[in-house]
Amino acid sequence: MHRELFDLLAGTFAAFSNPTRVLHHAERGDRGADVLALAPLAAREAAAASAHRAAAAHYALALEHAHSATAAARAELLEAAAHEQRLIGRVDVAMATTREALALRRELGDAAAVATNLRLIAEAR
Repeated sequence: MHRELFDLLAGTFAAFSNPTRVLHHAERGDRGADVLALAPLAAREAAAASAHRAAAAHYALALEHAHSATAAARAELLEAAAHEQRLIGRVDVAMATTREALALRRELGDAAAVATNLRLIAEAR
């Protein structure tokens, strides 16, 4: 049922106007690539509405489906997730997530992002 609902909604304005609703059907319909595409949109929308717990949950969902994403894309998701985790007081989780992003940024040779992640870790101590 969720696959069919996702197919109906994905090609409509609902996919852009309410990504959380469409994301729900993508997740329940076991459509991993669609979850990965929609979850960050839903997370940004939630964060813009100051719904940081929802944003953190959406980023966590995206990360569950990010195994095929590039290292740079995973690092961006991790950094965004860590930010939301910090905002909702989950500092320990945010630090672990930031360390994971840091490792990817080091692999990628992204000196600026490495420095930013190191700063975030230092500020949390």
